[in-house]
Amino acid sequence: MTGKHYVFIGAVAATAFVLAFALGSGVNALTGVPLTGGIVNGIIVGVVMTVGAKGVNRFGSLFLIWTLFSLFALPTNTMGAPGLQKLVIGAAAGLTWDVVCSLLRRSNAGILLGGMISTVVVTFGTFWAYAWLGLPAAERLERYLPYVAAFNGLIGGVAVVLGILLFERRLRKLRFMKSLLQQ
Repeated sequence: MTGKHYVFIGAVAATAFVLAFALGSGVNALTGVPLTGGIVNGIIVGVVMTVGAKGVNRFGSLFLIWTLFSLFALPTNTMGAPGLQKLVIGAAAGLTWDVVCSLLRRSNAGILLGGMISTVVVTFGTFWAYAWLGLPAAERLERYLPYVAAFNGLIGGVAVVLGILLFERRLRKLRFMKSLLQQ
C-alpha cells in the first residue's frame, strides 16, 4: 500500500465514525430507545467501509479501517459501551472481512460475504463485551442474540450491496479514485 492508500483508509474510517456517531446519537435522542441508532449505522457505516474496501482492494485495508473506526469510537457509545474492548471487536471484524475477501479473490462476492460475516462478528463481540463488563444489556440480549446477529448480517449485506453499487456507478469514475486504483 502507498501513502495515498493510507490517507484514504484514514479518511474512510473517520467518515464512517463521524456519520455513525452523529446519526446514531441523533436517532437514539429522537426515539429515546438505546441501540436504535445501530440500525441506521449498520447501513451507513457498511456503505462507507465498502467504498474503502473497493478503493483499496488489498489485504489489510479493512483491518485498518475497522481498527481506526474502533479507535475513534473508544470514548463514545458507538459500538457499545466505551472502552478498549472496541479495539478487539473492530480488529476482529476487519480481519474477518479481509480474510473472507482474500479467500474469494477480493471479488464483489467476497466483499459481500465478508461484510455480512464481519457485521455478525461485531454483534457477537459487542455481546461478549457487555457480558465481560457485567452490563445488564448482556442478559437481555442473550436470548435474542441469534436473531439480532442474523438481522445485523442482513443489514450488513444490504449496506455492502449499496456500497458496491455506489462505487461502481459513481465513485470509480472520479479522477482521485482512478489514481488510487492504479497504484
